[in-house]
Amino acid sequence: MGIWLPNALQLQLADKVIRAAALLDFDFVSGRRRYWVGKGDLVAGGYTWTGVDTILSLDLGQYSINGAAEQFSLSLAGVSEEFLQKVKEGAGDVLGRRLRIYIQTLDEDLQPVDEPFLVRTGRMRGMPFEATGVSTWTITLECESIFAARGRPPATYLNTVEQQRRYGPNGKGLEYLPSLQNRTVTWPK
Repeated sequence: MGIWLPNALQLQLADKVIRAAALLDFDFVSGRRRYWVGKGDLVAGGYTWTGVDTILSLDLGQYSINGAAEQFSLSLAGVSEEFLQKVKEGAGDVLGRRLRIYIQTLDEDLQPVDEPFLVRTGRMRGMPFEATGVSTWTITLECESIFAARGRPPATYLNTVEQQRRYGPNGKGLEYLPSLQNRTVTWPK
């Protein structure tokens, strides 16, 4: 059984040349923004992606096999102090919000071929920064996979009160839970 690859990527592999770009889909509080690593605008997947011509490091992390929350990050290097200040002021617009990373295959003219495919999705959770020179900084956007479920209550009870709080007064399924303790139920009868 082979691995599924988009048609354009299969053709590029046959030529032994792969042209691809990272597409970054940010769901900020102030609104959705889409960027790609390149110059100018790129229309792909039905959306317009704004070009970001800067030094970008993308660490997709490792996929977890034990269900733990996966970590990944984006880094911008060589940014100015003014840019850093804007990032600090906009932290509330970013933290806890969703990020999607796609890969888009491109032709020789750097135009999209096929649809972009999703490689990572998660929530933005921190933005540490460090000085890399006298007046330049590196900003890292730390993210974790959506399986972390940090926005949900860490512990809730499986009881009638909790069910009715979530689903309304007609939620009666858990009324019978106490009567089922220490009982054997044969299913199906």
